[in-house]
Amino acid sequence: MAPRLRRATIEDVNAMGRINSEAFASNGISLALFPDHLRTRPGSEDEIEWRMVGMKKALGNPQRALMVAVEDVPDEDGKTTSEVVIGFAGWVVPLPRGEEVTGTETPRQPPEWPAGMDKDAALRVQETIDKFEKEYLGERGTQDYWGK
Repeated sequence: MAPRLRRATIEDVNAMGRINSEAFASNGISLALFPDHLRTRPGSEDEIEWRMVGMKKALGNPQRALMVAVEDVPDEDGKTTSEVVIGFAGWVVPLPRGEEVTGTETPRQPPEWPAGMDKDAALRVQETIDKFEKEYLGERGTQDYWGK
């Protein structure tokens, strides 16, 4: 069957975390955030878990939209199919006019730093993102992302 799009659910988070980790496996930022010498679990499991935490948080955020691309894949019996997540995308959703984003006064940090993450590198990455966000989007960052 042809792939189709639908809203992401909590059941999709594991697949989304794995896809995200695989997509950025050779990316300099991912390599800096999760260097081999700090990993506590095999392969990319530390990074996958961290990405999954962020995606779970995004699913509960009204200012985020997550969609998955899914495909029905035949099961081993050949008679039934299972839906498999083959990709995903996320967006910042505009708030209704006049509504303000709250909780942006403090620096963004994950709820818990994963054991395998280089915390200093993570802070440098976030500081850089925050700097460019303000430089290109203005002092209010994504609050004005969709215009005034």
